[in-house]
Amino acid sequence: MAKFVIRKNDSAQYWFVLKSDNNKIVLQSQMYTTKQHAENGIRAIKDEAQEALVDDQTGEHYHMHEPVEHYTQQP
Repeated sequence: MAKFVIRKNDSAQYWFVLKSDNNKIVLQSQMYTTKQHAENGIRAIKDEAQEALVDDQTGEHYHMHEPVEHYTQQP
């Protein structure tokens, strides 16, 4: 099961990573000054990502295995 991992560095800054089922990091957050802010970042991703669109600005064909309605392509 995928999981969020909160970390703290020697400068007392917090960040989180999202690890996939095979324990690979698939997302790394920005740095936060408090653990609460890092937790808020996780909460925001969990709330928003379920409905997030893919905005492919590469100009290349979209290759992910999702229906077209799940992404937008800018002109």
